[in-house]
Amino acid sequence: MEKSMLDKNKSVIESRMSFYMLQEEKQKQLSKKTLVHRMIAVGKKSRNVRDNKQFENYFETTFDRLQRKDHAEASSGTLLVYPDHVVIILESSIEVITEVIRAIRSEAMTEEMELFSKTKIINVDHDIEPRLFKTWKCRYLNVPRHVGEAPTDVDQEGIATEIISAILKVAYLLIKQPRLGNVDEFENACSELLPPSGQLEAMMVSDSLMSADQYLDLYAQPVDYLLDSEKLWPIDQDVRLSIVGVNQ
Repeated sequence: MEKSMLDKNKSVIESRMSFYMLQEEKQKQLSKKTLVHRMIAVGKKSRNVRDNKQFENYFETTFDRLQRKDHAEASSGTLLVYPDHVVIILESSIEVITEVIRAIRSEAMTEEMELFSKTKIINVDHDIEPRLFKTWKCRYLNVPRHVGEAPTDVDQEGIATEIISAILKVAYLLIKQPRLGNVDEFENACSELLPPSGQLEAMMVSDSLMSADQYLDLYAQPVDYLLDSEKLWPIDQDVRLSIVGVNQ
């Protein structure tokens, strides 16, 4: 009797599937290795950067290393290289995105290889479908520089929303016109859509956005927190006093 009950309970446990397992099964049916996410980040160029090609080479090397190391999902997106800033739009697995964020930290780079003096994570979208970008591409922009200090008396969260909206519009334009590979053609078609340098500079001083280090600290924190009510030892002071009162 006990054996039959155990077998029955075992079959119930084995047949139970979590939502994550269902999502993973869905990705397998679509011939995907893992769930795909999208990150939008902006970085302030370091003074040590002598050639903008350093950004393109660095990211391509990083993607190639991660692909060979973990056989990760292929990365897509675009790198918008401004005169003083770089906008990163990356679509890949969460492992690749996390490794890229870890790699672009200013503390993680040597003085000779430092590309960013500061980075801010604007947004991370999870389980995107489908991708907005088919491949990874670096685009160099010849747009006006921001002059003066970054504005601090502005709606920073509103500007972040405007930047996300602008990038999505650029992505949809590239879907409709995939032949915009030439720099001049791209700038002419997207000049009114691209986020201005002033908005990017405002993001650098925003307190509402996380830096690369803050994002990694949050990512490393445990999901399950131990509540005070779950502690068995040491006994809380109010419980101890109530016990003493009962005994008296």
